[in-house]
Amino acid sequence: MKRLSIISLFVLCVLTACVPTDPLLTNAADRFVNQTVGPEYEKYVDADATLDDFQKRIRHDNVQAFRDAVAAVKGINQ
Repeated sequence: MKRLSIISLFVLCVLTACVPTDPLLTNAADRFVNQTVGPEYEKYVDADATLDDFQKRIRHDNVQAFRDAVAAVKGINQ
């Protein structure tokens, strides 16, 4: 799963290096993953007794991969 996240981040970085992204989109994605939905989803995952530790970890890893991708795109656009 970690490999898939790294590959996804790499592909996103390559694509965004070729095509400028709209700051409105990257700012909205940043707020989505860091201020609203991301933190709420992580709290839900932590509280869900039906998920085992591995299932929780991969969900947190997915949120972090999205955070990393947003940060990478924002860094490219600056």
